[in-house]
Amino acid sequence: MGLIIIYFSLSISGLILIKLGGAGTSLSLESKLIKISLSPISLAGLASYMVSFMLWIVIIQLYDVSYIVPFSTGIITLLLFVSGIVFFKETFSFRKLVGLIFIVIGVTLIHV
Repeated sequence: MGLIIIYFSLSISGLILIKLGGAGTSLSLESKLIKISLSPISLAGLASYMVSFMLWIVIIQLYDVSYIVPFSTGIITLLLFVSGIVFFKETFSFRKLVGLIFIVIGVTLIHV
């Protein structure tokens, strides 16, 4: 369970940092097909998210996929919802809350 908590922490912090770093100084990588600009904060977020992905590879080998994927997706959705409100002043609505409740109920029902 410790790996899962670390995965959640790195994944959520990576996404938050990538979004926070969206407006700032940047490192640009350009080619004919794509242009990517990343600030130092976004780069830190990318590193965090990449480590979380490496942990994810280990986690899906340790747990049943039918258990871990819905569980982790539901928890990350819930944590991102709260993070969006706290860090980015995103809107909270009753409709979003009901959606989250359905996600939690669905994940719970899968595992009963």
